[in-house]
Amino acid sequence: MARVKGQLRDDQLRAAISSLVNSAGFDVEEITVRLAGGHRLVRAVVDRDGGVDLDTAAALSRDIATALDDEYDAALGEAAYTLEITSRGIGAPLTLPRHFRRAAGRLATIVRVDGSVLAARIALVDDTTLTVLTGRDGLEQMPILLSGISSAKVEVEFSPRSPRVLAALTDLGVLLPQDSAEEAMPAQESASNQECASNQECASNQGAAANQESASNIDAPGIEGKDAR
Repeated sequence: MARVKGQLRDDQLRAAISSLVNSAGFDVEEITVRLAGGHRLVRAVVDRDGGVDLDTAAALSRDIATALDDEYDAALGEAAYTLEITSRGIGAPLTLPRHFRRAAGRLATIVRVDGSVLAARIALVDDTTLTVLTGRDGLEQMPILLSGISSAKVEVEFSPRSPRVLAALTDLGVLLPQDSAEEAMPAQESASNQECASNQECASNQGAAANQESASNIDAPGIEGKDAR
């Protein structure tokens, strides 16, 4: 019975946080609740158009913690908790139209349901179709049905887009951030020690530049709630 009540409380907590995140203008990607003794670690992955920087994540975390303490006692009970707000990492899977839309202009690896693998640059997306730039020069437009994609993820680039690629994307009406080889790798702040640290890892066999990956998610410092404060 205690386990059932605990699961119900966790479900209420997820629902409360989801509502608060949506009300603040963000999309909820995932909410996890982990219990360690009588302490809950609550981690919410959020996203929005324009991305989520560290200051935004920290402000959202404070606002949600305040609302939880003030308005959601039934979901929290008396247990202490730590709330972490984090953004999607650069290598997070692209599964929804909004994921592809927010990755417009970026290079991605796309695995189709027939098993074929395509390296292409994301251009446009609607509810059913993704348009990418591919080919030897990276300028050939190719439509792909979203239903035909098995998996997809953005790849880290270490060189800026070429002028021709930028022109092709602009002609398609793709809105791009400031072009930079490093724009896909913002600093990550750890929720545990609140120190900025690079989270890049280099694969060992095929060269550092070609194989370096970055989680590049933004983690707001953990907020302690209830009795932990």
